[in-house]
Amino acid sequence: MKTVAILFMLLLANGTTTDCFAQSALEYYNSGNVKYSHQDYKGAVVDYDKAIELKPDYVDAYYNRGIAKDYLQDYKGAIDDYSKAINLNPKYAAAYCNRGIAKNYLHDYKGGIADYSKAIEINPRYAVDYCSKGISEFSKTLKIDSLDAELYFNRGLTRSKVGDSKGAIADFTKAIEINPAFAAAYYNRGIEKLHTPQKSESCTDFKKANDLGYKPAQTALKKYCK
Repeated sequence: MKTVAILFMLLLANGTTTDCFAQSALEYYNSGNVKYSHQDYKGAVVDYDKAIELKPDYVDAYYNRGIAKDYLQDYKGAIDDYSKAINLNPKYAAAYCNRGIAKNYLHDYKGGIADYSKAIEINPRYAVDYCSKGISEFSKTLKIDSLDAELYFNRGLTRSKVGDSKGAIADFTKAIEINPAFAAAYYNRGIEKLHTPQKSESCTDFKKANDLGYKPAQTALKKYCK
């Protein structure tokens, strides 16, 4: 996953401006990419540092330095770099995905899901494949907070966005098991069931959500449960 991302950045480098400072920054950046490709992640970080010193708004250098730090297990440093890249380019879907993965390693699962969701919002076609890997990593660690209904609910929303209705239903169901009064979980589970063979069960979920005072459920009952 990350190798593909950095190769993409190497292609971008060919079109970078050629003023003297930018060119020097580009040379350090390309040198960092070469070191990265040879798994010299510490050396790559040093070169990206120099590129950024010369060109403080070098978005791709921040991003690639974040990737190198990921491999060095410097997740806090990686998050800082992805955040800088995002500040410079708020539409940088890949930076959101990678930051989400780094947050997962630091057990910030809610922050990770928020980043995956943002990446999907920015670029659905790209992020569905790219961020699904992060969601999978998150799934391995969710058991640590297995009694947090909100975590299951948020992962369900994210799975819904990537078209995983079966996974989303399972997460909403788990959230309901933990918190039987979770109205939004009933509603969203009903919405997901509309896309599955469980469609006939949607109205039961909408009715429960409505009974719990969740207003969007009223509209769903009128639309799907006549």
